[in-house]
Amino acid sequence: MLIGHALLSTNSFLLVDAIGRRFKTRLITEISGLNFLCPKLFLVILTNLLVFLGFPGSLMFIAEIIFFTYLFDLFPTLFITLLPLLYLLVPTFFFKVWMNAIFGYSDRLNWAAPADLSSKELVTYVGLIVTMF
Repeated sequence: MLIGHALLSTNSFLLVDAIGRRFKTRLITEISGLNFLCPKLFLVILTNLLVFLGFPGSLMFIAEIIFFTYLFDLFPTLFITLLPLLYLLVPTFFFKVWMNAIFGYSDRLNWAAPADLSSKELVTYVGLIVTMF
C-alpha cells in the first residue's frame, strides 16, 4: 500500500503541476475542458484516477483487498461503518472536482489551446502508471 500510494501521489502531484503550467493558475474553478484542450493529458489523468479508484490489477486494488479483508476479520463493525464513508462519500466529492476539470465546458476553447504533453512528460507519466500495475 505504501509503494502504491507513493507512486500514485507522485504522479498526481506531477499532473497537477502540468495542469498549472499549462493554464497558468492553480484555481480549480478556472480549469475545465481538459479533454478538448489537452487530449494526452486527459488520458493520463483519467488513467491515474482509475488507479486511485483501485482498478483491478493495480497496486491500489491489491492493497485495498488485503487491508479491508484484514480489517473485516479484526473489526467487522468498524469495517461496515467505514466502508460507506470510504467508498461513497469521499470519492464522490473528490471525483466531482476532477470530472469538472476534465469534462467541463471551457471558456478557453476560443483561445489558443495550451500545449499538450511533451514526449518526455508522457514517458514519465505513463512509466509511473505502468509501474502501478
